[in-house]
Amino acid sequence: MRIQFKFIFTALSMITLVAPVLAQITLTPIDEDFAVKDVLDLVVNVNDADVTVNTSDMETLNVQVIVKGNNRSKSMEYYEKQNFNVKLDKSTLRVFSERDSPYRESYDWRNPVDIHVNISMPSKIFSDIRTSDGDLVIDELNAGAVIKTSDGNISIGRASGDEVAIQTSDGDIDAEWMEGESISVRTSDGDIKLGVLNGDLMRIQTSDGDIQIDSAAGELVARTSDGDVYIGRVSGAKIAIQTSDGDIDAARLEGESITLRTSDGDVVAETLTGGSLKVQTSDGNLLMDEISSSNAAIQASDGEIDIAKVSGSLIIRTGDGDVRIGLIDPTKIDATISGGNARILMPEDLPVTLDVKARNVKMDSFPNFSGNIEKSSIDGSLNGGGALIRVRTFDGDAVMRRNEH
Repeated sequence: MRIQFKFIFTALSMITLVAPVLAQITLTPIDEDFAVKDVLDLVVNVNDADVTVNTSDMETLNVQVIVKGNNRSKSMEYYEKQNFNVKLDKSTLRVFSERDSPYRESYDWRNPVDIHVNISMPSKIFSDIRTSDGDLVIDELNAGAVIKTSDGNISIGRASGDEVAIQTSDGDIDAEWMEGESISVRTSDGDIKLGVLNGDLMRIQTSDGDIQIDSAAGELVARTSDGDVYIGRVSGAKIAIQTSDGDIDAARLEGESITLRTSDGDVVAETLTGGSLKVQTSDGNLLMDEISSSNAAIQASDGEIDIAKVSGSLIIRTGDGDVRIGLIDPTKIDATISGGNARILMPEDLPVTLDVKARNVKMDSFPNFSGNIEKSSIDGSLNGGGALIRVRTFDGDAVMRRNEH
């Protein structure tokens, strides 16, 4: 058996050594120029091709279709079955292909063929760019853009206009800067990584992947069914961040309405400022440095809640987890804990009214407290009374601590 194995191995090695190394060939069957003054819109609709758009200040718009493969005749045979065409229809430049059917008969896996569409043009041309199977790389488009691929990645430097729509069914999306009245970024299976967004309405969605947004200004809705969401600085009338299975990590959010929701994951935030604020997780912890809201609701079915600084009105509900909050300038606090402990930190000069009930209660010595402290309840006021602090824990203890800071 050893001799037979050695023979097979040696034979395979010899085949590998004598196999010819095929050099890649590059063909450019289409290379056309058009006067920029004659083109208002660009429409690209091609099959099985990557598309690259580079910004140019030249007075001519250039379109190239480049074919790369190992065999010249087979590469051209495959290309010709794609039926590429470029034409100027009034003020619309169209780049399109309509492959023969069945087109796969001309594809040889031993001689793979790649087709690239390269376009150089000014950024002030509205562009509708689509490919059924390929990557899209866009330098800069400033007159609105619709960018779509069925199966491939999309990378964008800058895009702006009344409408900016980016979509891929299976691939990642990466954009440095986008601005427009309407911004839509969507992938069914892939990650989304965005730098700066400015828009009246921005919708970011992936069914299976992570979302990262460095900063945004305007109404923002970001959703993923299975992945984490990382948000930097966002300001807008409405901010809604949701994941079904993943964590949410936010730096600074400010808006009239803010919603952070995950079904299975943690929510971690530095600063949340809003008129209406809702933070929810079914199974995870909620950790926030600072919140300020006239109507905040924080809910965890199974997890801890920790908020270092609270100003405004806050409702807390948790099924099974401890709660720790630090009061700065509250107008109303209502915390209900089914199974866990409560720890409330307050400055000694804060005017509040206390209504606390728990299995056991404990309270630091506050110089201006008046009222009753019993084994399982606190009923009284600090500094003459003020905002109502209501705490209920049904299977846990409550501790009221003096915050020296």
